[in-house]
Amino acid sequence: MMSPGIGSAGDNEEVVPKDDPKQGRIAWHGGPLPEYRALVITEAGALWRASSGMLYHRGMFTVELGTLVNIDRHTALGGTFYFGFRERDGHLFGLKARYRRWFRGVGLDVAPGVLLSGQNVDGAAWPGFTGHIGCSLRDWIVLTAQVDVVRHSATEPLNPARVEKNVYLGVKFGSYLGLLAPLVAAIIAAIAFAASGGFNGVGF
Repeated sequence: MMSPGIGSAGDNEEVVPKDDPKQGRIAWHGGPLPEYRALVITEAGALWRASSGMLYHRGMFTVELGTLVNIDRHTALGGTFYFGFRERDGHLFGLKARYRRWFRGVGLDVAPGVLLSGQNVDGAAWPGFTGHIGCSLRDWIVLTAQVDVVRHSATEPLNPARVEKNVYLGVKFGSYLGLLAPLVAAIIAAIAFAASGGFNGVGF
């Protein structure tokens, strides 16, 4: 005969689904459910232009700030604010959506987005397109391939309308290494804004 108290504690325990998004924690670097519920994205890095063209910049510094929320053990969805600071050839701002597929702590990102405005980008007709794919190693290091597309209207006879397409390859740092991203972005943006003559160089 079974004693009345045996097994009663287990019978009263609430069964929590393993993929319950309310479980887990929010972190600066993360992984899939059930350990992590959401991830704060703080990425900063350098991209080098891999495409050819008659442009003056060889690369740019980028900052992305946002969040990812785990939907299940393999999928996370979110978005970021995107800032691109191109060497000697304009600065960009946009928004990106982000889809991540988890593979045992390694995340594969697909992030299409829209460029909303820029500075020192002559004749740009907004909006433009930006998007990247990335391989994130637990959000410490992100290997990235990115494409930016900006349409330019004709500003003078020697500068006709055109579509600027740039392909970049590079590396970004995230998590605690990316916590300095807002400060770095603010400093670079302030310097670039002052060097361009203030609001006279801003296009929307």
